[in-house]
Amino acid sequence: MLYILALKDKTAFKVGVTNRHDLMRIAILARKYKFDLNKSYVITTKINKTSQVLEKQLHSDYNKFKFEFENKLDGHSEFIKYEQLKNILRDIKYKARLEHLGIKIFKYEDYMDATLISDKIKLGLKNSRCKGRFGGRPRTDITIVEKIREMVKNGVNKVAIAKELGISRGTIYEYIKQVEN
Repeated sequence: MLYILALKDKTAFKVGVTNRHDLMRIAILARKYKFDLNKSYVITTKINKTSQVLEKQLHSDYNKFKFEFENKLDGHSEFIKYEQLKNILRDIKYKARLEHLGIKIFKYEDYMDATLISDKIKLGLKNSRCKGRFGGRPRTDITIVEKIREMVKNGVNKVAIAKELGISRGTIYEYIKQVEN
């Protein structure tokens, strides 16, 4: 994934490639090195290599707007003038539409919130599976399907079948469709 980190004083921003785990490290460094995460972006792609190609392309396209920063904040010295941020985001959106790259642009804070929520959900599902609980619709006993088939053959009303078996009419119709196919 590609990141665009803006400095708090809105003079420059930095473009780079990282993985999902390093974004947490970037959040920690942002406080130390005065990056404004509210003005920063994360660009995700379906294919990891696309991020690297996009980063190289942006660096070459915007090379004339680069400048050396007085103190090397994070070991890298290449920054781009802040005025070009809108142009870069526009270029990324244009390239994504043109080449069908599956690129999504997020505000940094929104992406991190979504990532934390996603991680919590995955952890909860994993814990549930360990306890023997699985999500989804419960499977119906085959004997119930056979009873429905038999009752339909005998001409019993579908509403009466639903009441007798304690299941909804919609479920009855679904099983009838399955039996017919």
